[in-house]
Amino acid sequence: MRPVISLLLLTVSLFAQKPVINPGGVVNAASFANATGPTHGLVPGSIATLFGKNLAAATQSATSFPLVPLLGGASVSVGGFQAPLLYVSPGQINFQVPHELINSFPGCGNYYQAPVTVTTAAGASDPVTVDLSCVSPGIFTQDGSGCGRGAILNVKPDGTRSLNSPADSASPGDFIEIYGTGLDQSYNVPPDGVPALANPLATSEFFSGVYFGLTDILETGNTTFAGEAPGLVGVDQVDLQIPANVRQGCNVPVQLNSFAGGLSQPVTVSIHSGGGQCANPPIAGGGVLLLKRSIVVNDSTIPETDTVTASFTASPGQTAPVFPKLDGIPGFGIPGNLFVTQGPACPVPGYSTPNPGAITITAPGGAQVKVQPSPGPSTGLDTGTPVYQASLPAGFLQAGTYQVSGGGVDTGAFQVSIDMGSPIQILTQTPDRSGPHQDSVAYTGGQPGTMIVWEMFGIGGAFDAVCADTISLDSGTAGPPDLRCPPVGGTGYEIDVLVEPDYTTKPLPVVQVPGLSLGLQLLWIIEYRFIGLQP
Repeated sequence: MRPVISLLLLTVSLFAQKPVINPGGVVNAASFANATGPTHGLVPGSIATLFGKNLAAATQSATSFPLVPLLGGASVSVGGFQAPLLYVSPGQINFQVPHELINSFPGCGNYYQAPVTVTTAAGASDPVTVDLSCVSPGIFTQDGSGCGRGAILNVKPDGTRSLNSPADSASPGDFIEIYGTGLDQSYNVPPDGVPALANPLATSEFFSGVYFGLTDILETGNTTFAGEAPGLVGVDQVDLQIPANVRQGCNVPVQLNSFAGGLSQPVTVSIHSGGGQCANPPIAGGGVLLLKRSIVVNDSTIPETDTVTASFTASPGQTAPVFPKLDGIPGFGIPGNLFVTQGPACPVPGYSTPNPGAITITAPGGAQVKVQPSPGPSTGLDTGTPVYQASLPAGFLQAGTYQVSGGGVDTGAFQVSIDMGSPIQILTQTPDRSGPHQDSVAYTGGQPGTMIVWEMFGIGGAFDAVCADTISLDSGTAGPPDLRCPPVGGTGYEIDVLVEPDYTTKPLPVVQVPGLSLGLQLLWIIEYRFIGLQP
């Protein structure tokens, strides 16, 4: 009998092992983005997934509403609140993040950390700390991998719905429904574990729009609904009309964007005029190169910084160079999406980043700086392909003509020139608040063909408030009289005054480069920053 008893004891000990959550194992259930950071954390009310070992005694799915906090002998706690469970197994649990956690937030511009634990009859797991966020959208995919074809329905004029596919494309002007989770907080939120109602709808609080085809089209005007999907728990739904000028193809990237700073991973949708079988347009590629000089006006202890940044993209149907990777670089005058935090990475068929090899910048006086490509961040459509972003010696950028040369890998050899414009002279150390508008900055200098972009950023409030305006360059006051910024709370704000080419009167220069059918667009900015301003 001893061998049998020993076997039984061994079996009991195996089933008695406490649950273990894998490192980085708590993710958005749609995108599988790790729950770290203020725009990638778990959103209260959304659906999350955790991976590990010994998480439950059996595999079991919820069969009724409201969802219960105990399933298959397992429960999940987030920040001390019990989570409603949708699915449990020994290796995976899907749960709704408790809504009550929103009350722990110091503000949506910040984030709150909370412990996650799994408890079974064998005991509680060691806690894993995750970040919570007001926004962290993810789009569900048809194969459940977090990348690839999105969970997107075509909606016909008669209301019938079908799953978008290469054989059943949506046509420009048609309506589609996109399903995800973590979009943001909503109005009319149901209790935890209870499906959202169709009347009243649980509408989104911060939803901004949908990006189609990389970052060139942000569709906002034709969104008919954004919020929690009626009849489902923790699932978001966005209904919108496809723009008439959208890129077409079998794998058009789509991303959900929130005004509070969150961007989903890119998933794909098929779009073809008239619907039916999709067709991919020819692949075109281009590049953008930016020379930027940045000066802090009201703090002389901070040295000037000179930088060069370049981006090279190729995709089906691309019509102009785009700048998808310069997140956080101020400049409303720069094409592309510079103020949206890049979402989790997903490769998209046909989308790539050409590599032109090392780039050499030659100053008017002959000084040279060689910039080597480096692995980019795995965000958005970029999955670590080469990017160019390097510091130049202080004072390297001055008014004059710079030579840029490179090529030899994915492009042919090239040598082009870019004319860096003249700086202006800022006459005040602190923005003036005595005039008819909120803040103004006096300056002199400048040259024809350039313009000023004025930006104000709130810092540390509910979210970073941004307002901006553009004016023609002329001696006088750079505070636009029509500028009205919202009240700035939190810890303070910043004002940036940017001098850059006036693209409103003359197209930005594009030069031909072998291997880049759309050419290389050349840009420059001189930035004057007023930092640490108090409300």
